[in-house]
Amino acid sequence: MSSIHIHTYMDNIRKSLIDGRVGVCVYMFLSIYLYIYTSMYIHIYFRQLIEQHAGDWVIAEWLSC
Repeated sequence: MSSIHIHTYMDNIRKSLIDGRVGVCVYMFLSIYLYIYTSMYIHIYFRQLIEQHAGDWVIAEWLSC
């Protein structure tokens, strides 16, 4: 049973290699898009976080002096 499973797995790999060029292009595009999107989202999130807490941090630094 496992040999049949491995055979179908190899068939799927062969089919995916035939479709590989399109798959690689789509994968690269999606990974670059997700990377840009997540980095922008994290940047905006941290900027909002810093703007929200900037006053608290300034007051805390002033009190610590």
